[in-house]
Amino acid sequence: MVEVYYKEEVKEFAIQRLHLAPETLGKTRSDVLSIVRDIGGLQYGGHKTELFNRFENFRSEWLDCWYESHTSIDGHILRGALRIVNAGEYHFYFKATRTVSRKRSYQKCPTSLNNDHYTALNFIKRHGDTLQYQK
Repeated sequence: MVEVYYKEEVKEFAIQRLHLAPETLGKTRSDVLSIVRDIGGLQYGGHKTELFNRFENFRSEWLDCWYESHTSIDGHILRGALRIVNAGEYHFYFKATRTVSRKRSYQKCPTSLNNDHYTALNFIKRHGDTLQYQK
């Protein structure tokens, strides 16, 4: 049996999942990490605006706190974009975006991989995707 979803249902699901509905807005500093995870990282440069839109009363020092504790990091993902992601999940983003970039012939990303990228990919290949970040 095929499941059918109506346009409004999908729209409502997406708005809630992206923490844009009033009932899903973040409320405290501890919500920052789960929101960053749910929306797939923050584009650096517009990251504070993205968080202001997803919180009732966002304070920029909440994000700074996670940087200082090395729980959030900036990482180059696909096409050189700098994204803010949870440190423990960075290797998933890195591996997934490199895999996608290799499959797409119109992107120049595979040719721009340097030795550091290959070292990181080989490390992930040897040790798996379940590594935990350590300070």
